[in-house]
Amino acid sequence: MPDFRKIRSPGFLQIGVIAVLLIITFYFTRSPSKEDILERSALASATGVENIQLVSVVRPTPTVTIPNINATGALVVRSYVALSPQVSGRVAYVSDALRAGGVFTAGEELMSIEAEDF
Repeated sequence: MPDFRKIRSPGFLQIGVIAVLLIITFYFTRSPSKEDILERSALASATGVENIQLVSVVRPTPTVTIPNINATGALVVRSYVALSPQVSGRVAYVSDALRAGGVFTAGEELMSIEAEDF
């Protein structure tokens, strides 16, 4: 039977190396302490530099952008609607929504026929 303690030890070694690297990363990326800031400002005033800038400020300018999206694909009809008249007659009015790709709501008048035909 293989010795499982020898197989598991490389995993613990890898976790330990990662933990040490994380600690080193956190140490070097920490924010400066108050003492560091005071030391820098004292050094700056001793060298004659009065206006030392520790932070750069960027003021964004508002702009209007219109995104241009290029895409390819296919349109699929969700449903078909059959229109059938209840009376016969000549068409007097056709709505602009009654066209290919038109959008209309329930109860909207799409067509009207001449009143004297029925």
